[in-house]
Amino acid sequence: QPNQIHILQTSVRRQGVSSYRKKSHDAMMHLRGCVALLVVCSCSSVTSFVLPQRQTTNNLVSFSGHVERPASFLRRSPTTLEHFVANKLKLSLFATSRRRSNDGGGGGGQYQLPNDFRMFLNQCTIQSFMFLLRNLRDIHTINWLEDFTQPAIVRKVSDEAADENNWTTGGFVTEEESQKKKKTSKLLQYHGLGAMNTDLFATWEEYFRVLLQQQEEILVIESVAAHIPDYELDIIPASLCSRMISVREQIAKEWVKDLDVIATMGDAVMESYWDALEQSRAEGRNDGEIRIERTNVVFLEFDPSLNAESATEEAVAPSPLRKGSFDLLVLLSTQEAVLRVLNDKARQDGAARVSNEFLANFYRQRERTHFSGSQRYNRADDFLQDLLSTPPSMINVREGVTSLIDPHRMVEMILEERKHVAREWQEIARTSPEEHYDVRRMMLNVRMGIAVQ
Repeated sequence: QPNQIHILQTSVRRQGVSSYRKKSHDAMMHLRGCVALLVVCSCSSVTSFVLPQRQTTNNLVSFSGHVERPASFLRRSPTTLEHFVANKLKLSLFATSRRRSNDGGGGGGQYQLPNDFRMFLNQCTIQSFMFLLRNLRDIHTINWLEDFTQPAIVRKVSDEAADENNWTTGGFVTEEESQKKKKTSKLLQYHGLGAMNTDLFATWEEYFRVLLQQQEEILVIESVAAHIPDYELDIIPASLCSRMISVREQIAKEWVKDLDVIATMGDAVMESYWDALEQSRAEGRNDGEIRIERTNVVFLEFDPSLNAESATEEAVAPSPLRKGSFDLLVLLSTQEAVLRVLNDKARQDGAARVSNEFLANFYRQRERTHFSGSQRYNRADDFLQDLLSTPPSMINVREGVTSLIDPHRMVEMILEERKHVAREWQEIARTSPEEHYDVRRMMLNVRMGIAVQ
């Protein structure tokens, strides 16, 4: 068919060959001919591609009998494709390796967050929306959204080594599980900070603006079974944007309460530490065995202030990933508090400068292990625990002048600063529905046929 582009992407399996076809409406006006490319896989199964004549076979990437889509078809419009050139981000030892957006942060300074609060809200919105799509078994919309977002996920060397060892030995990951893992959304599996690619989306609203600029698409889902008919799936960016904005508002409403909890967590952390320290010394135990008390997060599943008879607007079920989002929110607010302490101008000179340099070195040693890439839960508490476990020391500043390094005082400063951060972000979360007015206006323009600039 000369007026259409058909892309067949197949993954060879033992049971047979499954196919995935995508129609591109943009090419109907200017496409004149197609060329057929037959790729014979190692297991004697045939995979076919129908590409426009201006497309070459050099863009195809194949590995282990699996053929992926050409990179040029990640976007439908050539102009949009040029805007979405893949950028390889290099993670430096500091959190300043990626350009940060200019809203929701803690001001200027040497140390900055990769993603500020509003961008992190975008990340949790996309992940929660993908989770809902997965429950609806809409994996094709998830894949489309993943290609559009192009998350800047940091893969640790330990993760890569574990995958390589498992693949080599075959003791943990089977071939079927490996193929399934390759098809799963990386962003949906990711539990960490800084996943939004600020080289593509400089601000939080830029993500939705570019999303609304995408053309509608129709995905034709083909089945290998003869008794299962093919069906078409509409990808309507304006509809996706509307649903994601609703999710974003719900998460922001939850964070108004969650940030209030984070603002009061600091006092409980220090009280539990001093109580545990006093008890350990009374029992003659080692101070290094002291562990700060974890915050009870049962309120994330059930809010006693909301009952079944309540008819208020807030009487709704929590977002599906609220526990994970809360854990990352604590981690992000802790990191922002540390960076604000390091950027404090009053701590750049005099005796405080030595203490600030100690905290900077302590943060650099743990930036990758505690704040970058996928993390386990309670990494913020682990960071504070490590700092509390560091013994005090005296450092010679110059001849006759010494400075006291007090890690306990540093933790108190970080927790106090985290309280201010939580209050600032709480106000941003409270006003998020008003910030969505411009996005909703753009959605209305798109539905009325007015192009988004």
